[in-house]
Amino acid sequence: MLSSLSEGTSNAALEAMALELPVIVTGVGGMPEVIEDGVTGWVVPPSNPAKLAESMIRAVTNSSLAEQLGQAGRASLAKGLTLEMQSSAIRKMYGDLL
Repeated sequence: MLSSLSEGTSNAALEAMALELPVIVTGVGGMPEVIEDGVTGWVVPPSNPAKLAESMIRAVTNSSLAEQLGQAGRASLAKGLTLEMQSSAIRKMYGDLL
């Protein structure tokens, strides 16, 4: 669970996804680009403790859904965050700046 009010892309959340753990994050920084709400984890609005608690309860009481999201999160990382894709994105970013 990452309840940040301000964040880039959290390494802790990425590491949890790599371990097939269900991830709950606030929709700040780069996290909504990495986690698809209800598919690869849960994205809740920042500064909304009720929604955060609701997602935590869902993860604890529905272990099959939590496991499914954990597996989908790992698969998403394996497909979308390869070294080749990251280096290509960085090259493109620098190319756009020049």
